[in-house]
Amino acid sequence: MNFNAFSFMYSFRRTPVTISLVFLSVLCYIIDVASGGALYNIFSFQPLIWYESLYTMLTFPLVNDTAVLNMILGAFVLYFIGTSVEYEIGPMKMLSYLLTISLILSNCALISYYISGHHESMAGLTIITSCLFVVWVARNMDKNINFWGIIPMSAKVFGVLIVLLTVFTLRWPLSALVLIPLGISYLFATDRFSFWKYSGFGFFDRKRQKRKQEKEFKQYLDAVHKRQQEREEQEKLRKLFERSFGKDYDGMADDNSSSKE
Repeated sequence: MNFNAFSFMYSFRRTPVTISLVFLSVLCYIIDVASGGALYNIFSFQPLIWYESLYTMLTFPLVNDTAVLNMILGAFVLYFIGTSVEYEIGPMKMLSYLLTISLILSNCALISYYISGHHESMAGLTIITSCLFVVWVARNMDKNINFWGIIPMSAKVFGVLIVLLTVFTLRWPLSALVLIPLGISYLFATDRFSFWKYSGFGFFDRKRQKRKQEKEFKQYLDAVHKRQQEREEQEKLRKLFERSFGKDYDGMADDNSSSKE
């Protein structure tokens, strides 16, 4: 296995949810283009006929109706921001967060349709990555970043910019409703939900933490057992050496006494 493959497998073990979502979104885009938009019709959330395919409330991030550059940019941003967040909170909590935000976003699109009468499908990673940006910014308020690698700014200013860009690129009233998942992302990142904490151990990751503790305890016992075996081997070697050295010494003593006689 070369270094690149090893590095990918290591990253996948640490952040499987984000990497899987990036891979599936790219794969679905390729299949969708090859099939003439078949996957988009199956997986995108359509408020007009939402009751016919409830699963699309969760599957819409997998498909994209925009240009290939936007899809690549969305997957690129999701990879770097998502892996950073998932590494801190763990795969199970990351999965619960993405599913929750997807469900809230699809309901926002549904409410927007009933308010305005304008049918606007929900698809792609754009708003989800915006929510992840809010999570990351909320946890890194004191940091400075380079926007697009060029413009230096504080994380707070960057977070406000992301929110404004997200709001003003959507049509009313969805532009106002999208503040709900963005706000929930901020509350989640700042540990405002007692049952769903970013840091610490909430309801969603107790089993994961328990498995982690059991694994660490097993590793500790294995290490103790290994050290015990090493000590036993060293003791055997010591005794063997002493017996061997004792025989040689006795033989030398007999030879010396014989020569004197």
